[in-house]
Amino acid sequence: MSYEPQEQDLFLKCLLEANVDGIIAFDRECRYTTWNRAMEHISGVKREDVIGKNAFEMFPCLTTTGEDKYYREALEGKSVVAENRPYIIAQSGCNGFFDGYYSPRHDEKGEVVGGVAIVRDVTDRERASRGSAGREGSTAVLVCGALVRRSARTRLLQTVSVGDRRHRVRRSDERGVQQLRSGARPPSIAAG
Repeated sequence: MSYEPQEQDLFLKCLLEANVDGIIAFDRECRYTTWNRAMEHISGVKREDVIGKNAFEMFPCLTTTGEDKYYREALEGKSVVAENRPYIIAQSGCNGFFDGYYSPRHDEKGEVVGGVAIVRDVTDRERASRGSAGREGSTAVLVCGALVRRSARTRLLQTVSVGDRRHRVRRSDERGVQQLRSGARPPSIAAG
């Protein structure tokens, strides 16, 4: 096997895209520089929609859930693991649980120039664990300013807060959520 730089680059690109785990990389300003195919599948968000964008502007829920801490620790030169973290992607409605393995990314001088993370979707494991424990209740997760409840049957409801009022909205009612956030009150949603 030849180790020509072009062959190495091709091999690394194939490895990145063939991986079943999500792989992301970000620079010192937390702008995404890598977003592989598995990450597209996990998040429901295309690579071209995130590359070059700030992680916390693109996904404000990262700050809400405290995930920004792991990004910052990687930028401080630390390798950290975030286990069994809930996720709900507002742009796509994708949701579940993941384990994140964050590490710093160094340049040739050893300086931290960004971070990289391996994102493993553990939704099936978490749901099986909850099912085997006999939990029929629901899990509440605060994501992007909305309280989201997931029942054991995976129905998803959002309680969207607008000012001091709360509205329950079905996950599939994206238009209703958008109307609420813009200040309009859709007639089909009762205030809670």
